[in-house]
Formats: sequence, structure tokens, C-alpha cells
Amino acid sequence: MEPALQAVRATLEEAARRAPDILDGPVDAEWTTRYGRTVRLPSRPTHPATRLKQAGADARLFLGCVPHHRRGPRAEALRQITVQNFLPDARGRLRPRTEKDGQPQGAVRLVTPYDREARRAIRGTIR
Repeated sequence: MEPALQAVRATLEEAARRAPDILDGPVDAEWTTRYGRTVRLPSRPTHPATRLKQAGADARLFLGCVPHHRRGPRAEALRQITVQNFLPDARGRLRPRTEKDGQPQGAVRLVTPYDREARRAIRGTIR
């Protein structure tokens, strides 16, 4: 579920270029620690579920604070990736989807905010 982490970072980069003032509301110093460096998970990341939940919470906060007319294409990709990868729990917080929850098919599933046409393929099939 690395796309969720990449999508938050890509959206922050886009917002910093397009309208840096919109970052004043939702973004704090902790975001710099989480997204200030290239988002690449090691092969065995520490606390991957915690990082993923935090990315979902950050995505929801950011999208809730930024008006629709000020969002760029990467913010729309973030919204779509968030819907694909998270579900609200009983308290309204986002939790990562599991295989049991179902996920969009490969033909419509976004895998990166940088190229909205990219899809995952395994052994020549779209996944």
C-alpha cells in the first residue's frame, strides 16, 4: 500500500508549487518528518500498519482542509488512492482495506500519483 504514502507526498509537493498558502492549515512539523524525505518503504518496514494509518489520517485531513477548486491533479489522485486503500471504521477513522474488504480491479486501480495511467502487471496480466 505504498501508493498511499507516495500520494500524500506527491500532493504536498504539488501544493507547495501551486499554492503554498494552503499548506499552512493542515501541515505541521511532524509532516516534515513523515513526508520530507523520499517515500520508499524498506523490505521490512518498522510498524507498516501504523505508517499506513497515519498516511490515511493525513490524507483525510489535507483533503478536508483544501477547497476543491484549489486542488491539483495529484490531490485528486490522493483522493482516489485513499478511497481504494482505506475504509472508515466505527469511529470514523480510516483503516487499511484488507483482501476481504475488496479493492478495485487492476484496470481502474491507481498505483502511483505521478502517473495516473500506470497499472500493476504480474506475469503479463493486469492486477
